[in-house]
Amino acid sequence: MSENKLKFTIRSRKNDGDRLRLDDFAEELSHIYKILVRMDKLVSRKRQPTMFFQITNLEYSSPATVEVAAIPEEPSIDYTKAVGVKFIKGIGDIQRGEIPEDFDDSLVNDFRKLGSSINKEVASIDVAFDNERVNISRHLDEFIGDVLGGDYFAEGSITGMLEQINIHGGKNEFRVYPVAGPVSIKCKFSDDVKGDAVKSLDRHITIYGRLGYRPRAKFPHCAEVNRIEIHPPDNKLPSFADLRGVAPDATGDLSSEDFIRRLRDAD
Repeated sequence: MSENKLKFTIRSRKNDGDRLRLDDFAEELSHIYKILVRMDKLVSRKRQPTMFFQITNLEYSSPATVEVAAIPEEPSIDYTKAVGVKFIKGIGDIQRGEIPEDFDDSLVNDFRKLGSSINKEVASIDVAFDNERVNISRHLDEFIGDVLGGDYFAEGSITGMLEQINIHGGKNEFRVYPVAGPVSIKCKFSDDVKGDAVKSLDRHITIYGRLGYRPRAKFPHCAEVNRIEIHPPDNKLPSFADLRGVAPDATGDLSSEDFIRRLRDAD
């Protein structure tokens, strides 16, 4: 069993003698859980969770303290330590004015909710993991707002797997999971490409349109899609055997050996 444990201490705004309300305690733990689940997918780059979280200690006396152990679903696939490190480092980076480049829009919003939910009843949350400690104050929401500033857009393209499409009520959104960069990109599309979007579910695609970037970010976190290229499934792609003989005159009068030798000499 994994010994990678996160300890959360939730302090009352009044004083340490006052106990937290149940709804405040539950709200904070809900935000924390959502972040941990997203962290798991970010670190493992898998679409299904690789771990679950188990309460190993709970102290209700003020300040309320809960200890959570990350347990791998499969012992051979263990990202539990990496998730703990990423969680506590991510908070520290944000509060120093820098949002990690691999944090997608949904994850950043979850951190923002965690900060904004610290209200008149909750003063702060201390997080400890592997001898590291960080304090989350109600200013976390403000830090994120200051760092994000305004998005800027540029024309471009992204290749990945399309999932989680939503066309209910004209919402016209889906998520693309790129082969590199952020875990996912939230995409909006017009009715003009709705047919292609529906056909693209669970397919590898390339989207074209306006890509949205945060200041100083290398990768986009959102996109406004105006064209979709659907790629064939892997089992429909030609094999090397299929390619044999498709260009019999590619080497001209040279044998294949002489053609390759000339290419190497040119280098």
